[in-house]
Amino acid sequence: MPKYNAVSNIPAKLFFDVLSEKDFKLLEPFENESEEEVEQVFVEIYDEYFLKSENPKSKEFLRLRQEIAFMTHKIESVVQVLDFLSFNTTTKEMRITLLQSLIDIGISINLENVFYEEVKNILQVEIGILQNELNFSKIDLEEITKDNKDKVFDFYESLVGLEMVHERTLSDEMILSKYIVYERLAIQKSEMQKKNNAKI
Repeated sequence: MPKYNAVSNIPAKLFFDVLSEKDFKLLEPFENESEEEVEQVFVEIYDEYFLKSENPKSKEFLRLRQEIAFMTHKIESVVQVLDFLSFNTTTKEMRITLLQSLIDIGISINLENVFYEEVKNILQVEIGILQNELNFSKIDLEEITKDNKDKVFDFYESLVGLEMVHERTLSDEMILSKYIVYERLAIQKSEMQKKNNAKI
């Protein structure tokens, strides 16, 4: 586990540096840790940052990531079950049980149809529908990610903005979890001001 592995111990500036530069060595991993392991730790920090930020884009980002993972797993599961049933000798009861497991996850199957015709239907129609849903979710996620990449984030500019809202000097060495709280409170203050201005 790298030295910096959670929102509670990574400095906010370091987090944004890693995010923009994609230099995962900045997390100070141990020598035996692979880049993939360290990157996964950063992804978890990033997800936690989004979750705790509580803004609508963050929630949508996480929802899409979870949906993509679920849909990918669902497609793989359907293909594995059909592959197993197609290339292995099974009893009718075993076949019905496995097909029922696919029905339980939302795959439309007619158990009365000839098995090989139904397999063909599932592979052509049902997998196609799932693949389309997966592709739409990926496109939506890319849009959100592209929006974030297009905006060049300046940590110090953001910090000064937070100082103006909170009317106090903030440390540029603060931990990410503290930065998140300041950011969230600034958003709440801004929303309250908008409501108050709308009443006038």
